Amino acid sequence: MILSAGVVAQAESEDEIAALLAHELAHIVNGDSTRSSFQDAFVSALRLGGIAAGNGYSLLLGDAAKEAANGLIYNRWSADQEMRSDAFAVELLAKAGYAQDGLKYAIRRLGEFSESALTSRDTDTSSCLARTGDTRYSVDFGECTAGLVGSRDSIYQDKEARFSAVNEHIWELPDDARRRRAGGTPPRFESTDYLHGLTALNISDKRHLREGLAEVEARPIPGTLRRNAYVYNQLAHANALLGNAREAQAYFAKTLDSDYRTTFNYQVLLDFANRQNDARTVGNLLSAMHQDLGMSPEMLPVEYYLSKRYSLTFVEAQALLRCTMSFAQDLGLAKRCSDFGEAADKNRTISWL
Repeated sequence: MILSAGVVAQAESEDEIAALLAHELAHIVNGDSTRSSFQDAFVSALRLGGIAAGNGYSLLLGDAAKEAANGLIYNRWSADQEMRSDAFAVELLAKAGYAQDGLKYAIRRLGEFSESALTSRDTDTSSCLARTGDTRYSVDFGECTAGLVGSRDSIYQDKEARFSAVNEHIWELPDDARRRRAGGTPPRFESTDYLHGLTALNISDKRHLREGLAEVEARPIPGTLRRNAYVYNQLAHANALLGNAREAQAYFAKTLDSDYRTTFNYQVLLDFANRQNDARTVGNLLSAMHQDLGMSPEMLPVEYYLSKRYSLTFVEAQALLRCTMSFAQDLGLAKRCSDFGEAADKNRTISWL
């Protein structure tokens, strides 16, 4: 079960946290998690298949694989599964002695967030198949896959529809269960509060960033987060922005032995190593990234730039081949490769964050 740290940290009662748990538990009880296991296996197969089959396969289907992964991960449950889980949560909360207000508050909070997500999401997949002649068509694998798996659809169900369905189930409860009111202060979770507190580092003004960093560093990192790369990346980046090179380097070193590294993590790590002109660390990170993420099209221009700048001959040869092949599939990617390669030739320090 995965819960959003932000949602839990902002919960106004124990009833609301119980509602979140009850809803997620329903997906397991109802067997929805089987689909999640399929997603994990499918995404892994796409990534590993690209590595095993070679660069050509990865480049040809790189965008399609990314869209498939997004669709399978971000459209985790269907609308029917969400409604069914809400109904399960109503019954479980009633049996456990919790107020139904907790579930309503949780739906409201997620609904408010989803409104901004819906307005900002690009849903146009019209360029999947384009006519290039009387009998010829151009196929964009990424766009086609996006339409097929719904990777650009919202993961959030309509708030009013959920409210209506939940209220129908609540009215079927006995009077005493239906009329319970949410309790007081919710329980606190050290790791959740710490993660939510990291928002103090999302500031561009140096004075406020310094204050936010002091506030975050005054709190010890909870034991459950001491191998979390995201935490150390945030702390390293904040210190680097403030010119605290020694502190930034110390946090940076911890990310190298951390878990849960993603594309974002490697973007931050490689950016930091590049600014330190640390050729050895750059090479080690590129090797680790290939093992963790495979040949990522998103990171290709960065790989090409770094391998040229630090004379990593074998990596440069691979990156150059993939960049050259990208001309046939993704002109935008090829242009970024060209721009990044030019920057490396001039030994310019650039940032991709």
